[in-house]
Amino acid sequence: MKKYIDFRNKFKTDCLVHGRDFSVFKTILSHALDCPYDRVLFCLDEPISKENESLLEAISKRYLEGEPIQYILGYTYFYGLKIMIDQNVLIPRFETEELVDLVLKEHKEDKLRVLDLGTGSGCIAAAIKANRPSWDVYASDISDFALEVAKKNFKNLNLDIKTYQSDFLKDIKDDFDIIISNPPYIYQEDKEVDKEVRDYEPSLALFTPDFDGIDSYRKILEQLKGRTFKDIYFEFGYKQKEALEGLLVTLNYRSYEFKGDINNKNRFLKVYTS
Repeated sequence: MKKYIDFRNKFKTDCLVHGRDFSVFKTILSHALDCPYDRVLFCLDEPISKENESLLEAISKRYLEGEPIQYILGYTYFYGLKIMIDQNVLIPRFETEELVDLVLKEHKEDKLRVLDLGTGSGCIAAAIKANRPSWDVYASDISDFALEVAKKNFKNLNLDIKTYQSDFLKDIKDDFDIIISNPPYIYQEDKEVDKEVRDYEPSLALFTPDFDGIDSYRKILEQLKGRTFKDIYFEFGYKQKEALEGLLVTLNYRSYEFKGDINNKNRFLKVYTS
C-alpha cells in the first residue's frame, strides 16, 4: 500500500512540471487527514487509504490545472478565523489582515458602529467583530451571492453582524463611525494580474473600467459627502497613491494620510474628519 510520502514525492515532481507552488502540500495533507497543520509531517510514513488517495488525487489534479487551493478546499484562514469561500468571493490576502490590524490598533473605544463596505466573504467584518465584540459591525456588498457566503461565515463563527445589499453606500442610509473597504481597484487590461487570479476570482470584486483603477474610491468618497463618520480606511494598489491623492484634492478631502504595509509600500489610506 502507498504511503503519504509517495504522494508527497509525486506531487513535488508534478508541481515542478506544471510550475505550481509545492508549499501547499502541508495544507492539502492537513485537509485530507483532518490533522493539525503542524502535525502532518509525522504522518508521511503511514499507509494511505484508498479513500484518501482518491481525495488527494482529485485535489492535486485541480491544483495542477491552475485552480487556487483555497477554492478547492472551500476555506482559508484570515486573522485566525476559518473563512469559508467559493468563487463568488475574493480569496482574503495578507495585506487585508494588515488593514484590519491597523483599524484595531488605532481604535480602542468600547462602542463604535463599523461598516465593512464590499464585504465579499465577510472576512474583514468577522475579524473586526471577533476582536471587538462590543462594536456594532455591519457588512455590505452589491453581490447577493457574496452576501450569502458572508452570512454563512458570520453564522459559523457565531458573530452578530448585520448585512446590506448595496452598490457601496447607494442604498445605505445609516451613518457609521468607521468604514473599512477593500474595493475593486485593478484595471481590466492590467497585464500584471496573475492568470490564476484572472481565471478564477470574481471579476466584479477585482476590476474597474478606468485605467488608473480608482473609480471605486471615487464612488465611495462621493457617496460619503454630507454623511457623518470618524474614519474611513481603504486598501489600494501599491501604484495608486498619486492618483488617489489627486482624487482627494478634487473632492476637497483635506484630512487624510497614506500608510505603508509590512514591505513599506503605500497600501492603505485613512480619511478622517478632524
